[in-house]
Amino acid sequence: MSKFLELMESSAGGALARQLALGDYLGTHEWEVNTQAGRVDFGKKRVHPIQILGTENQRDGTWMWAWANSASGLPEPVVELGTRLRDHGAEQGIPELSKGKFRMEHLDGHAIALACSGLVGRLPYYRGPYDGGAVFFYVLGTPAAVSAPVDVARASTVIQQLISGFEVHHERAIAAFLVGEGLYVEANETGLLGRWPHGDEMLVDFDEQGRVTRIHA
Repeated sequence: MSKFLELMESSAGGALARQLALGDYLGTHEWEVNTQAGRVDFGKKRVHPIQILGTENQRDGTWMWAWANSASGLPEPVVELGTRLRDHGAEQGIPELSKGKFRMEHLDGHAIALACSGLVGRLPYYRGPYDGGAVFFYVLGTPAAVSAPVDVARASTVIQQLISGFEVHHERAIAAFLVGEGLYVEANETGLLGRWPHGDEMLVDFDEQGRVTRIHA
């Protein structure tokens, strides 16, 4: 298994939970980015600092990290998290993080932002489309509800989106998600039992290949 896939399995569940919470916070919205100042304005006085991650080029199917985009003239503080990811990728041998530009054969900006979320403090990200591509950036300073642990209903939604949208090992990815949300997690004969501090429980059953067969909450 590649180290990038390990990142995906350990981070994607928690990152998806933050994305759903960010969607709840923003609702119907507009967006305007000031790359030099490092902030995004979502309207209704919702202005947040950002860290620019990179861009998708839909014309040639490539991803470019913001730190590698010298033509954009981005200030170093606006790409600080990206440079940390680059250094981590170089140290750990993860080419997807350390190579400035590459063709997106099995990845896209969503997968990259989700996989890296655990390395940058479980921040939510935003995809800002433009003609021919999209910019991805992490959003800082969001309300506490965006980073709050999930309840049972949201956990079930995250798990369903996780296993339907990404090629990950179900059992490993779900275990990482539940533990990351602060649950007590134990294995039993059929799967995993997650217990919330206030007593709610979720049982996730798996087949012999580690694929989800049932979610019971």
